[in-house]
Amino acid sequence: MPTPPFWHPSLSRTQAFLACARGLFVGLGISSASWAKPVTIDSTHYHLWTTAPGSRSSEALHTAEILHRSWKQWTGALPDSLPHKHQLRLFASRAEMRKALPGLGWAEALYHQGICDQYDDPSAELPWHWLVHEATHQLAWEDSHLPLPRWANEGLACLFSVSRIRKNRLILGSVERETYPTWWLVQKPLSGKMERDLRVGLLVSPSRILSESDDIDIAASLNSHYLSWWSMAHFFHATDSNAWRDWVLHDATKNGLIRRFGPAQTLDQRWYKHVLELRDSVVGR
Repeated sequence: MPTPPFWHPSLSRTQAFLACARGLFVGLGISSASWAKPVTIDSTHYHLWTTAPGSRSSEALHTAEILHRSWKQWTGALPDSLPHKHQLRLFASRAEMRKALPGLGWAEALYHQGICDQYDDPSAELPWHWLVHEATHQLAWEDSHLPLPRWANEGLACLFSVSRIRKNRLILGSVERETYPTWWLVQKPLSGKMERDLRVGLLVSPSRILSESDDIDIAASLNSHYLSWWSMAHFFHATDSNAWRDWVLHDATKNGLIRRFGPAQTLDQRWYKHVLELRDSVVGR
């Protein structure tokens, strides 16, 4: 895998990471006096730059390690061979992150140029689900080198980030209500009629998603696309978890998907039935 263009070739990955972190305050004209003093913390697989309180930073790292263990188990990956630790950055607040990283738009966290960016929100019921989402992208790219189409890349990250964490274990395929995009099942109730829900833009059908190009602009349908991407991944995982994993890891093509989960003529209907079951399980809690 080529080195992301973020790092200067004369610097080690860790040096470049720290240089960028410092540059957020110096290069962008942000006074370090305005925020807590940044520190770095290491865990087994992660290197964290943080301005959040120590206990919150440790909690974020702990959650990342739970994800890492779950990913390794799910992919059946060999022992770690990366020459570096995965890079995380945790800001003390949303305002701090947005001042340091202008132009985020709707993003609440992101993985870019080898770094997962996240902010701490002590008031949130599940503050680390954004981190889990972006760190899944990181593992899919840096550890597993998966060339996934956009819907599957995002759907897979949602599948992990929506899953409940209990007793230091991520229960893949379980559903936390207070995670994105799950909460839209409550906030934007479905009618029970697929044609109506597709027509008004609550959802996007799998048949349409599988025909869309990866660079299509989804700004006007962001939440419906994410809800559909997640529910597609959840549907395939729930239908045949082994076939879904095999497709993700070895054959992420449209033909490969239909071969495992066809027929194509009934895919939309079978998926929509699953979405209604997800709705009922979430709303009924």
